Amino acid sequence: MRKYRTLVFLLIFSTLSSFSQISVGLKGGFALNNTTNDTRNIDFTSSATTPAFYGGVCANFGVNEKLFLRTEVNYSQKGYAVTKYYDVSSFAAQNQQNASFWGTNYTYIQVPILLNYTIENETIKFYFGAGPYFSYAISGKKWADMFIADLGGEFLTQKSVSEPYVFETQFGTDNRKDNRFDLGAVINVGVARKLTFGEVFLEARYEYGFLDWHKFKTEIPKSYSNVMNRGFTFSVGFMFYLKKKSYESSSDETE
Repeated sequence: MRKYRTLVFLLIFSTLSSFSQISVGLKGGFALNNTTNDTRNIDFTSSATTPAFYGGVCANFGVNEKLFLRTEVNYSQKGYAVTKYYDVSSFAAQNQQNASFWGTNYTYIQVPILLNYTIENETIKFYFGAGPYFSYAISGKKWADMFIADLGGEFLTQKSVSEPYVFETQFGTDNRKDNRFDLGAVINVGVARKLTFGEVFLEARYEYGFLDWHKFKTEIPKSYSNVMNRGFTFSVGFMFYLKKKSYESSSDETE
């Protein structure tokens, strides 16, 4: 058993040693999410984006002087919101006074793997790239902000309610169950300010999910509208150098 542990350690060490630079860090920010679900069959409604927290731990692995791999483990909230207007005139004017809102949110543990290309000088680094993400929903929430008329009254009062989302793990009477896994693509753009021990960075991303929130045992009903994740994320973070680029080290020694 000790021989196998030693072999695994040597394999990991040799792999990490092959990278030109290694850094680790933290990031945090917010996301603006929605889904592809269609609300046109509900009178006087429209879809809206939902703001949510986004962040986690990250690591960079330099492939060469221009390319680096970014891997992360993030806490990511996604979902959809619906705005319900009370009549055609308020819907046409998008007047949200006395409108009602409801939605569903999933909380994911998400792992993106991105290949980025860099353009940099001694202090600033611009980078952009793309790659896949893999995620799993660990919890969910259903919520609503409704305006309700008091019995016999003329005025509407707002009532906010929320409850945990209970994932359906078995096919129900409609031959449907929840899909807690998601797979998607990410487009990434960022800028970093180099420091002595690391980098401070700003990033913006677009995420495009490929998997539906639900699975069907038989044919998908014609009335069903797909629910797939879409959204933008914006974050700030810090990376700490564990290994600097070899050409940077050699230039420092020359000086």
